[in-house]
Amino acid sequence: MPVTSEDIENLLDEWWNAKEEITLLKTKIEKYKKLATKIMKKRDVNSLDSSSLQLRRKTQKTSRMLKGNVPTPVWDQYSVSTSHKAFYLTRRTI
Repeated sequence: MPVTSEDIENLLDEWWNAKEEITLLKTKIEKYKKLATKIMKKRDVNSLDSSSLQLRRKTQKTSRMLKGNVPTPVWDQYSVSTSHKAFYLTRRTI
C-alpha cells in the first residue's frame, strides 16, 4: 500500500500535537516538583506518601570531562563517542 501525501500530513500533524502535549505535561510536572520540594523542605523529609503512591527525592551526581580540560592523549584514550538518530519536527511558516 503506497503512502500518500495525506498519510504524511496526518503523521506530521499528530506528531506535532503530541509534542505540544508533552510540553504542557512537562510544565505541569515542573510545577508539581516545585510544590513537592516546598512541602518536603517544610517537613524536613525526602519522601511524600499517599494511600497508593510514594514520591521520593534523591540526589544524583554525574561527572563529565570537557575536551578542553584534559590533555589530548587522555581524551583520545578515554573518550567514548556514541551516535543516535534524531528527529526534528518544526512548524512551517506560511
